[in-house]
Amino acid sequence: MKTRLDVHSTIVRMCQRFAQPTRTASQGHAMNPAAGSNRTEAFLRIRHFVLAAMALTAMVVAGPVFADNNTCSSNSKSGGTVTFTLPSEIVVPQNGATSGPLWTSPAVMPVNSPSFSSCGTNVPNGLENATWGGTSAGDNTLYPTSVPWLSYRILQSGNALLPFGSQPSPSSVGAINAQISSPFQLQLVITGTIPSGNQTLPTGQLVRWDFTLGGGAIFAVDTFSIGGSGAINIIQPCVIAIDPTTVTLPTVTTSAFAGAGSTAGTTPFQINLTNCPTGDQLSITLTTSNPQTGTTGVIQNTAATSPAAGVGVQLLDGAGKPISFGSAIPEGPIPGATVNLPFAARYYQTDAAVTGGMVTAVATYTLTYQ
Repeated sequence: MKTRLDVHSTIVRMCQRFAQPTRTASQGHAMNPAAGSNRTEAFLRIRHFVLAAMALTAMVVAGPVFADNNTCSSNSKSGGTVTFTLPSEIVVPQNGATSGPLWTSPAVMPVNSPSFSSCGTNVPNGLENATWGGTSAGDNTLYPTSVPWLSYRILQSGNALLPFGSQPSPSSVGAINAQISSPFQLQLVITGTIPSGNQTLPTGQLVRWDFTLGGGAIFAVDTFSIGGSGAINIIQPCVIAIDPTTVTLPTVTTSAFAGAGSTAGTTPFQINLTNCPTGDQLSITLTTSNPQTGTTGVIQNTAATSPAAGVGVQLLDGAGKPISFGSAIPEGPIPGATVNLPFAARYYQTDAAVTGGMVTAVATYTLTYQ
């Protein structure tokens, strides 16, 4: 039997961490199936890994004020708040992008949205009093953040809100007992060259949706904020050095196996990373959609053509211990820009008998930075 292990890399984003900046970035590799197959005749083989990154979120609430006037009356005395929950860290792309959306929040309904009993149909309104200044040059839907290359926009039902004086008056405002209660989204947008190194985006108030009502008074109908305390970490993750990485398992015969649980063809390999954030604590978590029941670190054979029988692929960590899928493996502080994470793969007999053929195994891994 003979086989190759292709470790293929793709990038996926996820999140992790709360409170203290915990940085997770991810990239992906795949072992065999979807990223190009390695072949064997009467022998075994594995292929690609996919790296994912994850991120978690937090939230806070801020409060605006609304008042009655002789042009538009309200059944409430306070305005609404819209609090966006962001991941504790957001991973920037590795493709050198200098423009385009970076992250968009789920839809968020306003809290305590004011209700109106009667208003005119052309009430001057729009976004103003943004925390970090007016709209970005060339796009009046974008507002700057404290991060020079990063801006944001507020979306209502998919449409960007405009600055004060440019935003059409909502049709619901002129109705009886109406509310501005459609969902909102926060979209972070890359608007410049991303420098090296990690950065932070403060939480707190972003911008207000103001209305001019009777007598020229200005009232905040909704106030938009980023929830949580502290800051959101904007992470530049390690870069996958080789894509795909191919690991060739040795040729073995079926006689190399001594019964269920026996192994053969152990082959070391590395996950090679470059441009890493030096000093961050790094851990890696591996998962698979096809675990072999009753074993540790073994992936079922999913080869579509001439599959071998009675055998899977077992993954080992740098200490030679079988991987526990879903459990983080601490790798310690990142010593420099280049990191090589050691692993090994081997054939694992899963049934009483083994027959030769092709072996395909797929796993994913997630890198976490703290």
